[in-house]
Parts: sequence; C-alpha cells; structure tokens
Amino acid sequence: MARLSFFDVFRGAALIAWMGSIGCAGGSAGVPQARALVAVAPAGRKPFVSFNIPTLHYIEDDARFDAMPHQRLPDDFEIRDALETIRFLGGGVVRIYTLSVRKPTDPPNAVRHVVGPRQFNEEAFIALDRVLATAAELGVQVILPFVDNWPHWGGITEYAAFRGKQRMDFFTDEQLIADFEATIDKVLSRRNSINGRAYRDDPTIYAWETGNELVRPDAWAARIARYIKQRDPKHLLIDGTNGPTIREASLADPDIDIVSSHHYGAVRRNIELIDQNVRKIAGRKRYLIGECGLWSATDTARMLEHVQALPIDGVLLWGMRGHTREGGFYHHMERMPFQSYHLTGSDSGVAYGEREILGMMRRLAFEARGIPMPAASAPPAPVMLSATSRGAVAFRGALNARDYAIERQIAPDGPWERVADHFDETLVAYRAFVDPEPPIGQKVRYRVTAFSEAGTSPPSQPSAETMIEGRMLVDEMDRAGTGLRVETGATVTTDHPERCKLDWSRLAGRAGARVEYRPPHGHPTALRIYAFTESRSGQVFDVAWSADGSEFSRLAASEESFLVPGDTPETRRPVRVAAATIPPSARALAIIYLMPAEIGRVEIDWLPTDP
Repeated sequence: MARLSFFDVFRGAALIAWMGSIGCAGGSAGVPQARALVAVAPAGRKPFVSFNIPTLHYIEDDARFDAMPHQRLPDDFEIRDALETIRFLGGGVVRIYTLSVRKPTDPPNAVRHVVGPRQFNEEAFIALDRVLATAAELGVQVILPFVDNWPHWGGITEYAAFRGKQRMDFFTDEQLIADFEATIDKVLSRRNSINGRAYRDDPTIYAWETGNELVRPDAWAARIARYIKQRDPKHLLIDGTNGPTIREASLADPDIDIVSSHHYGAVRRNIELIDQNVRKIAGRKRYLIGECGLWSATDTARMLEHVQALPIDGVLLWGMRGHTREGGFYHHMERMPFQSYHLTGSDSGVAYGEREILGMMRRLAFEARGIPMPAASAPPAPVMLSATSRGAVAFRGALNARDYAIERQIAPDGPWERVADHFDETLVAYRAFVDPEPPIGQKVRYRVTAFSEAGTSPPSQPSAETMIEGRMLVDEMDRAGTGLRVETGATVTTDHPERCKLDWSRLAGRAGARVEYRPPHGHPTALRIYAFTESRSGQVFDVAWSADGSEFSRLAASEESFLVPGDTPETRRPVRVAAATIPPSARALAIIYLMPAEIGRVEIDWLPTDP
C-alpha cells in the first residue's frame, strides 16, 4: 500500500482550496491572504492536472540579443506571474526543473545553484525561497527534482567533473555520492529566508524527486532514497528514473513513495505503456505522470481523458513559460512546431492547438478537484516600463490577456490616440512595440490596455513624457521583400530558431547577397543589424549609403558578437552591426553579406523630412 505522510493528512484536511478568487487574473486584488493547499485526490477522485514550469526558479531562456549568459534568476514579478498562471488554470501542483550545476565552460558571471563540490550559491537559493514562499501564498505545491541526468543546466556529469571523474562514476564513487548528499542536506536543512519555514517542514513541497530522468543503478536509487527519508520522513519521495516504464526495484523500495514515468511520441503507444504501468504497480505505490506532451490538441485530449479514469496521483504537461520582467514572454523551442505554452488567447500557438489545450487543461483541473470552473475575469492593467525618443514602448503583459491596444497622447493633456489595436506580445520574442509614426518634436506619453474574451483591463499608468526625436523603421524579416526592402540573393527562412535566439524569421544569404532599404520621404540617421552566422569569427557585413539609390559608398560600422562561452556548436554567433553616423544626403542603405549569415532584424532610425 502507498505510504501516507503527515502532509497527506494536511492536504486532505485542506481540500476546499481558494475557490473564491481563482478566476481573478493577476495580482493579489480580491485574493485572500492565506489559501489552503490543494489536496491529493483520495481514491475514487480524478488525478490532478497541471504543468511543468522548468524555469520557475531558474531562467534558462534569457534570449535577449545581448544577454550573456542566457541564464539568470527570476525576479518577484516573474515568479508570481508563473504561479498565478498555474492558479488560473486550476492547478494545485507544479513541477520545476533541477538544481543547476556549474559547467567547466561557464563564463565567470554564470549563476548556478551548485558551484563546486559542497559549494553553493546563496543568491540562487534565495530565488528558490521566493518560489516556495509565493507558492505557499497562492496555494500551489511544488515538486523539486535534485539533479539532472542531462547536461542542460549541469547535472551528474558536472558533479563528476568537479572531481576529475567520469559521468557514470556519479552513481558508484563514494566521494561523488557524498558530494551529492551534501546538496540534499543543503536543501532539506535550509530555512526559507522569506517566510522562515524549514524546507523539510514546509507543506508547500508536494514531493522531493531523486532527479530528472536518471539512468541509474537500483542500488544508488535505494541508497539515496534512504538518505532522504532518514532526514525528512514527512515529505513524499518520487523516484526520478528515466523512461516511460516503471522499475520493479522501485516498487519494492520502502523509501520510495511515488513512481513516475515520462511520455512523448506516439499517443497510442504511450497510453498502452501507462496502462501497463498501472497493472504493474497494482496499488503498491502512488503513480505520477511527471512529464508528457508535445502533441496536437486532439492527441492531448485523448491522453488526458484516458488517464482521468486511472488510479494515478496526477499528470503534468510539459512545459509552461511566463512573462519576462522586460516585457513579453519567455520562449523555448521544444521541437518544431512546439514551443513552450503561454497563457494567452492569441493565435501564436495555433500550429499545435495552444488555446484548445490550455482550455482543456483548465476544465479538467477543476473537474479533478470537484470544484466548478469559475468564469475568467478581465485582465489586470499592464505595467508600463518605458518609452523611447523614437516610440519604442516596453510594458509587462497581463495574465490571460489575448492582445493589447497601445495609445499615444501628445503631452500633457491631449486626447489619447490609438496606435495599435491588436498587439500580440507572443509573436516577436524579446522585442518592444514600436510606434510607426510618432510625432517628431512633440512630447508624448503612451499607455496600454489588455483584452481577453472575458473583458478589458484598465489602462496602464502612462509612460513618462518623452520628446520624440525621430522614427524607427523595424524589419522583422517575417515577409518576403516589401516596398521598403529589396533583397538580392537572400530568402526568408524559419528553420532552426532555437539556434538563433528564438528569432522566428530571418533573411538568409551567402557571401555576395544584398539588401537595400529606402525609408519613405526621408533620410536614415542610424542603422542596426541583428544577425546570426555559423562562423565564429570574421566580419559578417559591409554597409553602404547612397544619395540616389544607384551609387553607393561604404559606411563606417561596428560589429559586436554575443556568443556565450559554452554555447553548443550548432548555436549561431549573434552579431550586432551598428552605423551611428550616416551622411544627411543619404536616401538609401545597402547591407552586403560577406559570409553566409541570417539577418533577424533591421532597425533604421530616420527623419521623415529632408534636412
């Protein structure tokens, strides 16, 4: 029989969880200050339904063009936004990814949880404190795996490398086992710096997990499970073994409470494997589907409807990302066409049925808890961040917003004029909105309003007054040649965005390819090119200017690379080209490829009247 812990009793007593405010979108307005944690469904109830948010405690997707490295710690806004997303979708449990481990190729400013043998980064653990404190406030429980089998954030290979040993020594070498046990001790003995709770006593922890998708000997799993249970007998423990099947040794281990499996690929075969697992477990352990997904809406529905009738704890879909502090969403390419899920009503995920899947998950999550699904509320007001002298507007998005209206006011008290009706923050990753026609020589303010099927938000606070000094032409390369761009020997590609900072559309050309721009009724004053190349060194482009569009002269420009040490060989080198001084007589610009490259974005500052 599966073990019951102190926390099962706690959760069982807390089944009526935060019903009144679950439909509220974002923030804490109207939300009770304390919420009971969601109970594990007792026998006869449906499994819980929720998501993995691998980056809830550690960001791996800081893909801003000049971000070096790609990893950073989440701030309070990002943590709350992600957990409010789970709460809105009816989830009571979220699984995060493992504790990161320093790699030999890390740049000096890389942030990791484990930085050496029995050495830890306090700043990274404070971010985990914030996750657990916010989750406790919002009534969401957390599953935390200790170590990764894979190299993404560092894992067993990096533990071994600290001591000059081989990857598989992690499971047998006494020194390496002691190093890993020191990490376990660090976690279990930690006292949360935000709310003062000891981790080992915190009911916000749904369960510990030995690791993520570990390919390990049974003897190691038994030893580590015993080690954890001796130090924390209150919490449940998940066997974090790799694969879609269940190991017999895990079912026989008295220190393992929950067995889990991960499922990707053909849905029909995975349903068969899950049914086989249920028969094999035969009630001896609790069973969690810890990861699954990357399916169409139809296949996702088929899987979720099937497991609702099975004796399992829950099912966690892979994987969700929330808003960034600079505006827009974090993005992650799983495999084409599947990105990470975003809570939005937009069409950005139409290729894999994102809206249908999120709606289905919300419905099933509330059904599993026996709670009527509350109606969604209108989004909260977006948060204005900044507006530039060329009309680039950055704001933080609102929970469950479909799209946004952006308005401009000639300061201080002119009427508000709409400059964008349906701005979709998911379509262009890590980019601000740019006003196409800001009034030059005027002081302006901007504000943003969010829309969803449930209603309209209040407008954001206005931006500070900004003097408009010029306009900015932006080309995201999402269309073939336009009236402003003429290309020769270059074509738009959408292949391998994961190698190009998740830039979805790029203009690919070989040496000799050429792109020309002619701003309408004006002259360019500055040029910036954001591009990617396989070459690790060398000049990528020449740029030139022309007064008549036929005779071009070379233009002085700088090139800056943003390749992070440790990036994979497949990662393209990001290169930013800037020409800050352009003659006043220029009416056209040319970009000439000197090597194979892909341009992801061009920005041209320009004035619409002749000097």
